Amino acid sequence: SKGEALRVFTGAPLLEPTYAVAYQEDTTGDGDSVTLLQAAPQGQGVRSAGSDFAQGEVILKEGDVLSAGALALLASQAVLEIEAFATPKVAVVVSGNEVSPTPSEYQIYDSNTPMLRAQVESARCECDCKSIGDDFDMLRDVLLECAGIFDAIVVSGGASVGDYDFLARAVDEIGEIVFHGVSIKPGKPFLFAIIEGKPLFGLPGNPASAFVTFELFVRPALMRLGGNSRLPKTTLVRLDTDFTTKKREEWLRCRFIDDGVVEPVAAQGSFGLRSIAEAEALVRVPAETRHIRGEIRAALLMQHAIKAG
Repeated sequence: SKGEALRVFTGAPLLEPTYAVAYQEDTTGDGDSVTLLQAAPQGQGVRSAGSDFAQGEVILKEGDVLSAGALALLASQAVLEIEAFATPKVAVVVSGNEVSPTPSEYQIYDSNTPMLRAQVESARCECDCKSIGDDFDMLRDVLLECAGIFDAIVVSGGASVGDYDFLARAVDEIGEIVFHGVSIKPGKPFLFAIIEGKPLFGLPGNPASAFVTFELFVRPALMRLGGNSRLPKTTLVRLDTDFTTKKREEWLRCRFIDDGVVEPVAAQGSFGLRSIAEAEALVRVPAETRHIRGEIRAALLMQHAIKAG
């Protein structure tokens, strides 16, 4: 009643009607009396039924990610079992005689394996990596083996047209090439194929090209394969440089220098490891375009980007 109070603790059910909950640190007590040191506004500390969501409201829909928050939401409603997509299992095959975890005099360290593993796992997939040399029979056999075990295959290297680029020929023998080559820079040799019903993504061997084509083509596909209805986040940015493209559209690895303003990072060649390490966004400049500093361009935000613009 008016002038009466009841001591409660966090999460306690409240009597009807409760005007407000005064916080203990805003009160003083003396026996059976309590004094408010400051006014408690009506509704303070009261959580009304339906204030988070109402009865009959959909709290999760097909395609939503089972994040920590989503699991907490389900648990709060005693939902202990749901139907969910299985986590996709992805094989990463890195090919090339020139790369090795322990390179000899004429080799380089394998940077594509840890890069692609991290990209695949950040797309909420399980990953198993294999490294092979430039050997046609070995490549064909490994791809057939992977198609029987994994939900998708990502191949790095061998997608171009050199004497030791065997990917297209191997896939043509055991599967179907859907397309080979895209009009972008970096990443022109990108290949997409189907082997025994499983998607295969053929990435160029140069690390920046592999990184960019994974983000543009592979990540969205793997997300959908895992039932995720969302796509990687895009935004509009101001590109703070003058830039001219030729016959292919270019995807510049950029970092934020101000709210909504980006600049290219380091060397933009297909070899540029620093550019992919520091990039916070991939910025699209269409083919045959003279970009003027400060013009607005579309950008794909990286998973680790800390500034959304």
